[in-house]
Amino acid sequence: MMAEKENKVASQEGMKNGEIDLIELAKKIWGQRKLIGIIAGVFMLAGIIVAYVSPKKYTAQCVVVPQTGGQPMGNHGGLAAMAGVNLWAMGVGG
Repeated sequence: MMAEKENKVASQEGMKNGEIDLIELAKKIWGQRKLIGIIAGVFMLAGIIVAYVSPKKYTAQCVVVPQTGGQPMGNHGGLAAMAGVNLWAMGVGG
């Protein structure tokens, strides 16, 4: 009992000096470990529920254009094909 009062007085003096007793802090956190675990578990469960319940909003698409024949306008022909421009029909190629 006396040692506990001495620790409390020492910790108050340390706080006045701007010091933190890490061992005392660790003991307080360890004493509240059940509460910390419950709170962390509740938020983890809430996050999982939100992840499964929320609708999926984003989709990704990819257009793959095969390279056929020669390359009209060098490497830019593939970019033009992705944009829907047919350089062969314009008479640019070959």
